[in-house]
Amino acid sequence: MKKHYQFLAKPSSLLQDAQNELSEIGLEDLYVIQEVNKEQWLLGGTTSKTLPEVLQHLELSSIEPQIDWAEQSALFSPYFSQGKIRVPLSAFSSIDKELLLEPGAGFGDLSHPTTNLTLKNLSEYVKDAYVLDIGCGSGILSLAASLIGSIFVSGIDIDPAALSHAEKNKELNSISNVEFSMVPSTYLEQGSSWIALMNMTFQEQKMAWGSLQAYHKNISTLIVSGILTEQRDAYLTWSYENGWDLVKESKEENWSSFVFTISKE
Repeated sequence: MKKHYQFLAKPSSLLQDAQNELSEIGLEDLYVIQEVNKEQWLLGGTTSKTLPEVLQHLELSSIEPQIDWAEQSALFSPYFSQGKIRVPLSAFSSIDKELLLEPGAGFGDLSHPTTNLTLKNLSEYVKDAYVLDIGCGSGILSLAASLIGSIFVSGIDIDPAALSHAEKNKELNSISNVEFSMVPSTYLEQGSSWIALMNMTFQEQKMAWGSLQAYHKNISTLIVSGILTEQRDAYLTWSYENGWDLVKESKEENWSSFVFTISKE
């Protein structure tokens, strides 16, 4: 029988090394989570194999039966019904369409305010646009952007389980103008400028943005979420250092979302 294992990445190890180690020992359905307000990464997956007693980049945190994602969605997602997460886009935009999601490992089941905040900004910015969804998770924002009218969407994530989940959701909705992978699609280059989405924690955004320097010149607008209200000032300081101009700010509970434009010199 498969079991679900969760690990902490060792402070001295790189996240990518920890992920590679999980793959090498044969874990499936891999995922990565950063604990909010902590410089700590949780990694997990499932396997029926016996794990090595000593791991180089990971510390075992817990062993549990395999996660029942449908049960988790039923408990936490407000739109879970009849085995699917059924997102009415009319709740966030003028688009009268329903987005279907399979329960799974990718973040974005609308149990968290940060996804709501991002969805509310999509209809204003992504229609007829080329979109880069950084940290796409379940693919909810990428697929919603497509249904709202984006020309093409590239959803990227470092978590193989999230990408697999996103692909299932793409097929479920019969959407063809979205591509999920670990790096931005070359098809984006057909657009002279892109809209980028980042719904992740402050620390994750720093890492993701830093890893995408080659694409900064292509991005004209940023829609971001996942910033705790108490981090607002520090985040805005960082955004100004990046040359981003704030044009919109939204809040829900203790989370903040922003829209920035990026001036090209």
